[in-house]
Amino acid sequence: VQEADPTDALAVLGDETRIAILRTLAAAEEPLAFSELRRRAGVDDAGRFNYHLSKLREYFVREADGGYALREAGSRVVAAAGVVATLPVLALFWLMAKYLGEGIGKGTGVV
Repeated sequence: VQEADPTDALAVLGDETRIAILRTLAAAEEPLAFSELRRRAGVDDAGRFNYHLSKLREYFVREADGGYALREAGSRVVAAAGVVATLPVLALFWLMAKYLGEGIGKGTGVV
């Protein structure tokens, strides 16, 4: 089992499309199919959406019941981002690293 670097996991969050995907999943009451998730996240280009979703799947999103849902770390990120949306980017990354702690990698097969 390979060790996850929190810096790598947090770098995945540096894109508005990925944040939109996380927020969309957080608002969903059940796992969302690829096309429904893409529609709700407001991304027209399927290839671009797939690229960003694949990056999130490394740490924050999992496949579930024929769709996608948040992992525990994804839920924590959305919760933290909602509270600190006005902080500068570096402060946000520091806070998220502290808040997530060992949660990154848990349940992903990457510890």
